Amino acid sequence: MTLVCEYCEKNFSTKYVLKNHQKSAKYCLKYQKKDVEEFHNCSNCGKKFTRKDTLKTHTKTCKMTDINKKLKIKHIKEIKNIKKEYEKRIIKQKDEYEDLYTQKKKYESRIEQYEKRITKQKDEYEELDTQKKQYESRIEQYESRIEQYESRIEQYESRIQNYELKIDKLQEYIKELAEKAIEKPTQQVVKTTTNNTTNNVLKLSPLNLDKEDFSAKIEECYDIEYFLKGKRGVAEFTKDKLLTDEKGKARYICVDPARHIFKYVDENGETHRDVKASKLTSKVTPNIVNKAGKIALKERENKENYKQTVDQITDIFFDIKELDTNPDKLGIELSKITCI
Repeated sequence: MTLVCEYCEKNFSTKYVLKNHQKSAKYCLKYQKKDVEEFHNCSNCGKKFTRKDTLKTHTKTCKMTDINKKLKIKHIKEIKNIKKEYEKRIIKQKDEYEDLYTQKKKYESRIEQYEKRITKQKDEYEELDTQKKQYESRIEQYESRIEQYESRIEQYESRIQNYELKIDKLQEYIKELAEKAIEKPTQQVVKTTTNNTTNNVLKLSPLNLDKEDFSAKIEECYDIEYFLKGKRGVAEFTKDKLLTDEKGKARYICVDPARHIFKYVDENGETHRDVKASKLTSKVTPNIVNKAGKIALKERENKENYKQTVDQITDIFFDIKELDTNPDKLGIELSKITCI
């Protein structure tokens, strides 16, 4: 007995085969307008089957089976090679990690040393800060003293000016009396003195205070030996290093110690007066005070070579710094050692 499929009109011998055909045959399912359900795929070639027994039959004759076996063997070899390579990398990374761990330990010990240094430096800084505060309090005391001294100095200067005016008047009066008493001998003495002064001035080595720059010479030659002598040392340094040429010839002299009048000759042979050494001190004083400050700071920091106490160094510096406000004092000191 032959059975015909009502959808695709294909012949079958039994009902069982017909029903399986109507449930699984793709082309028949399309005639039935039903969705094709794919349950089984070939692992070798990827072909799809609706029935398991059909898949088994296909697997026996699938051409891709041998190819897949060869590929699997190849993949296994590749996997083994990759595994060996990764094992080598792991060993290398392990060694690198051990090196890094060793370096880490070294850096940790260094960090501990630096932390100890930092703690020590912090303690030193606190000690220095305490010393700084002490010095600041001392400086305030010295500044208050300086203000008192400056006020006294102003009073003394006003008195000195008054005395100088009186002295000038007395000298003029004495001169008039002397001229009246012995006119001829006096004229000869005055003439002789004037000639001697003129000759000494003409013998001076050239100096031009308008163009001269003493800063480099002061920075190079003004040292601790001159510093320790205070204002007197400033005057000696000025005479030795600034007002004397390379041959030891004077460039600047005091011609009237009583009134602190100085003279010098420029490069053109013209004679100039410098009353109370005002021109000279304006050139010299700021640079010397600045260098004295550097020397004082260096001596205070150099604890091993202390021959003087901090207070003594500070007193000497402020003695020199007084020349900033009273430059005439340098002229007084110079008049003692540059007088003809």
